[in-house]
Amino acid sequence: MLMWLAWMYVEWFEWRRVVSRHSMA
Repeated sequence: MLMWLAWMYVEWFEWRRVVSRHSMA
């Protein structure tokens, strides 16, 4: 369970970083 939550958090953070970079460009 903990590993799943950590994976979901990392995936969401990475996705948000990519989206913010695209919207800024």
